[in-house]
Amino acid sequence: MRKNTPKSESISEETDPGRLIQELEKDVTEKKLIEEKLNKANRLYLFTSQINQMMLRGTDETTLFKEACSIAIDIGKFRMAWIGLVDEKTKIVNPVIFDGMDLNYVSTIQINTSIDSPEGKGPTGMAIREEKYVICNDIETNPIMAPWRKLALQRKFLSSIALPIKRFGKVIGAYTLYADSKNFFDTEEIAMLCKAADNISFSLEAFDKEDMRTKAAEALLKSERRYLTLTEISPVGIFQSNKNGYVTYVNPSWTKITDLPRDEALRHGWKKIIHKEDRNSFLKNWQEKSSGQNHSPIEFRVVRKDGSISWVIGHSAAERNSENKIIGYVGTLIDITERKKAEADTLKTTEQLQKLTAHLQTIREEERKRIGRELHDELGQQLTAIKMDIAWINKQPLVDPKPIKSKLKNVTQLLDESNTSLRRILNELRPTIFDEHGLLDALIDHGKQFTDITGTPVELITDEKEIKVPEKIATCIFRAFQEALTNITRYAEANKVVTSVKLDKGSILINIQDNGKGFDTLAVHSETRQSFGLLGMRERVRALDGEFHLISSIGMGTNITIRLPLY
Repeated sequence: MRKNTPKSESISEETDPGRLIQELEKDVTEKKLIEEKLNKANRLYLFTSQINQMMLRGTDETTLFKEACSIAIDIGKFRMAWIGLVDEKTKIVNPVIFDGMDLNYVSTIQINTSIDSPEGKGPTGMAIREEKYVICNDIETNPIMAPWRKLALQRKFLSSIALPIKRFGKVIGAYTLYADSKNFFDTEEIAMLCKAADNISFSLEAFDKEDMRTKAAEALLKSERRYLTLTEISPVGIFQSNKNGYVTYVNPSWTKITDLPRDEALRHGWKKIIHKEDRNSFLKNWQEKSSGQNHSPIEFRVVRKDGSISWVIGHSAAERNSENKIIGYVGTLIDITERKKAEADTLKTTEQLQKLTAHLQTIREEERKRIGRELHDELGQQLTAIKMDIAWINKQPLVDPKPIKSKLKNVTQLLDESNTSLRRILNELRPTIFDEHGLLDALIDHGKQFTDITGTPVELITDEKEIKVPEKIATCIFRAFQEALTNITRYAEANKVVTSVKLDKGSILINIQDNGKGFDTLAVHSETRQSFGLLGMRERVRALDGEFHLISSIGMGTNITIRLPLY
C-alpha cells in the first residue's frame, strides 16, 4: 500500500518560502554589490576626471594642493586628506593643506622621515623615505600606525594611504588620505590615487617650468630693453643684420653718422650710401666675413645727403646658431672723418716739411752764394781799389800833395762805402737795432726800410712802450714780420700794411694785415716761394707752441695772426 505524503512535503521546492527568501536575499546582495561597483566606478571616474581638470586649472602650488584635497573629500568620498612637505634640515613633515573631518588631527600629530624614529615609520614617513605608496587597510591593528592610532580611530579613520609627491624626480612630500572603512584601498583605488599623485607631481614640475620660463622671458625682456636702451643712447653707431647684409636694426647714432634715416637704412637700403669707389672692396670684404675668412674692421667712405663725404670704420661680431654657423652680425660704426683729416694733414705737413727742408738747403746755398758774391763784388772791389790807391801813393815822391790828397779822399770814400756795404749785409743777417733797442724798434725800423724801398706805408699799432720777451720769441716774431713783408712786396700789390702788437694774458699777439689782391689759400701751389714762406712762418710758430692763422681770399687782402705764449 502506498503511503500518503504529508501535505507539507508535497509542496514543490520552487515554492519553498525559505528558499525563495534566500534566493531573494542573494539577488538583493548581488544587486547591491553591482550597484556598489557601479558607484565606485563612477566615483573613480569622477575623481580621475576632476584631478585631470585640476591640472588644467591649477596656477600655483597652494591652489593645486587645496583642490587635490578638496576633490578627494567631495568626489573621492574620503574622510580626510592632507598634503605635507618635508623640511630637508629637520626631516619633519609639515602639513600645508588639509580637508575633511580633521578635528585637529593634522595639527596634533607629528611625522618625520627618520627611520630611527617611531614617527618616521608610519605610512607618510615611509612613503617619502622609500619613494613609493604605503597602504594601511586596518589602522586598528597595523603596528605602523601605533603613534597615531587613538587619534585616528576617534575620527573613524580606519584605512589610509600615503603617496609620495615628487618634483623633478625628487620626493618633496606626501599626499595622505583616510577612509572610514577597513580594506578600503583595493587595486583600482590604488591605481587611481597613484595617478592623482603623479598628476600633482607633474603639475608642480609644470609650475616650476612655467615659473622658470616666465623668469627667463622676463630676464630676456629686461635684457633686450637694457640692450635697446644702451644702443639707443650709445654715441657709437650700432647695427644688426643677417649674414647677407640684410639690416634689421640701426640705432640713432648710426643714422646720425651716415645721415640716412632708419627706415631707409633697413633691409639693403644702407648700401646706397657707400662711396662708389669703395663699394666693390666693401662688398668683397663683407663676403669674406660671411664665410669666416676675414675678421678685420672695414674702413670706407659714406656719401651724406648733402653730398659731403665721411670716413667710417665698421666692426662686427658674428652671431651663431646652435650648430655654430654664422646667421648674422651685430656691429658698430664710428665716424673717423676727423682722424682721416688729421692723417691727411699730417701726411701733407710731412711732405711740406720735406719740401721745406730741401728748399731751405737750396736757400742756404743761394744765400751763401749771394753773400759771397756781394763780399767779392762790393767789398772785394772796394778793398782792391783801396789797395791800388795806397800802392800808388806809396810809389809817389812827396813833391805835390794834391794828387795824394785826391787819392786819400778816394780811399776814404771807398772805406765808407765798404763800411756801408758791411753794415747792410750784417743787417740783413740780423739787424743790430734788434739787439740794441728791442723788438718794437726792430719792427719799426724794418717797416721804415720796407716803405723806403716799396713806397708802401707800414703802420704799427701798439699800446706797449717797450716789449721784453725771450729772444727766441722775439726772433720768431721778427722773422715772421720780415717774411710777411717780403710776400707783400712780391705778390700782394698792396698800398697799405697795418701791424699790431699786443700783450694778452701771458702771450704776445701780432697781427699783420694788407689790402692787397689776396689769394686762394687752397690753390696756392705747394712749390711756390710764397707757400714755403708761409709754411716756414707756421712751423716757426708751432715750434714755440704758438698759434698761426692766415685768412685770405682773392680781392680781399691777407690777414696773418700769430699768438705765442710768453714762457
